[in-house]
Amino acid sequence: MDESKSGRALNSAEKAEADALTNKQWLDTIGGPTGSRR
Repeated sequence: MDESKSGRALNSAEKAEADALTNKQWLDTIGGPTGSRR
């Protein structure tokens, strides 16, 4: 499921929803060390 998301561009709504759940977890799920990780 996560692999499909990382394979395509996330919409603002999807990104916001994922961010609402857990910003850190979402970032780690999409790729981890992608540069956005602090």
